[in-house]
Amino acid sequence: MIEILLTLAIIAILGTIVFAGASGQRQRARVTAAVASVKSAMTPAMTCVSLDGKISAPMAGSIGGGAICSGSEEFSEPPIVWPTLTNGCFYCGMSENTVLFRCSGSCGDGNESFCDYQTTQCERRY
Repeated sequence: MIEILLTLAIIAILGTIVFAGASGQRQRARVTAAVASVKSAMTPAMTCVSLDGKISAPMAGSIGGGAICSGSEEFSEPPIVWPTLTNGCFYCGMSENTVLFRCSGSCGDGNESFCDYQTTQCERRY
């Protein structure tokens, strides 16, 4: 009887460790998916600037939509829009050449993930 209880206790401890590790992996996967979505908009954003257009920032708190470019005839119809972020991720707006977004917490604490539309480089923050 004691051996069975000891075995169940060990299984419970191992299960807790596995589930705790998996939650961190889920967060990383969410951020990675968001980076891929936002990065897909960097080429249209660079093209917009090269055609003398103006980058329209995604609305803070939104999950996507809204035109990427304004003021350029080539981008007027149909408008190319910011990609939709999934899994609880959302945009935080723009800062200089970067598009800011998060998958947890709130905007404005300096811990947002971002993509730079001039260099097309992105940085993940968890």
